[in-house]
Amino acid sequence: MGKVSTGLRTAVMVCAAFAGGFVASCVTATGPATASQDVVEVRELRLIDSEGNVCGVLGILSDGMPRLALHDANSDAKAFLGVLGDRTPALALADGDGVTRTVLETTGTGRSGLTLSDRRGSRRVALGVLEDGSCGIAFHDAAEQEMASLAVQAAGTGSVFLSGKHGELGWQVEGLPIRTAPPQIPGDPRIIRRNR
Repeated sequence: MGKVSTGLRTAVMVCAAFAGGFVASCVTATGPATASQDVVEVRELRLIDSEGNVCGVLGILSDGMPRLALHDANSDAKAFLGVLGDRTPALALADGDGVTRTVLETTGTGRSGLTLSDRRGSRRVALGVLEDGSCGIAFHDAAEQEMASLAVQAAGTGSVFLSGKHGELGWQVEGLPIRTAPPQIPGDPRIIRRNR
């Protein structure tokens, strides 16, 4: 089998064997590595394949927060799961070139979001839910300029925004009750049209 299958198989076996108590002990580890029949305490665990390549790392960052990083056959980290310094849990996925393409996070205040980026790392799609329950999705161009968005406010109204080629407002609909089709009447005050 190749490096990736062997590394993944090893990672799954080790993680399954130490699930539960091991993860809790890694997060709270304060002293040198110790072992007993029920608990293993370490600050960092590295999974390596038969050739010594790093396949995964479970450990504590310098800010004291836990992290899990999974690596490809070249020992390049591709998937990260951790808690950021502000106590926000986050998942990040990188592509074959090491560019972070997907980030999923939830803040302690109740905000959550998913960001999708292009091959250069520029944000292209952002999906989020705010503390008050408002939600939306925004689409960006290669320069990360918002070009279109769809949002639903907590009060039950929606909005649609489309931008022009140079970032100017193309058209916008605001304040529509949810489940109502966009107005079809020219001149409706809820539609703002510019730069036709």
